[in-house]
Amino acid sequence: KVYDLLESSGIDVPRHVYMSRDGYVSTGTGDGNGEGGDIIEHDDYIEINGVVIHKPFVEKPVDADDHDIAIYYPTSAGGGCKKLFRKVGERSSE
Repeated sequence: KVYDLLESSGIDVPRHVYMSRDGYVSTGTGDGNGEGGDIIEHDDYIEINGVVIHKPFVEKPVDADDHDIAIYYPTSAGGGCKKLFRKVGERSSE
């Protein structure tokens, strides 16, 4: 919904793909149909409803209070995923 609001205000947004789990249908420029669908993870990219996104990329939950952000890396950068979260003590990732 944030990207839709930004776009309707004439503000550029990065290329993005969304997948709705609650039935929301975007009016913006994001790829994918937004309705459930398939996620297929490969070593260097993921495919969501037929749209390919190459790693590295960031996954952010829709809920602004959910700080479980993930950064996915390609095999050329060592692969894997780093989870970011609200800072607890001196730690903010694992």
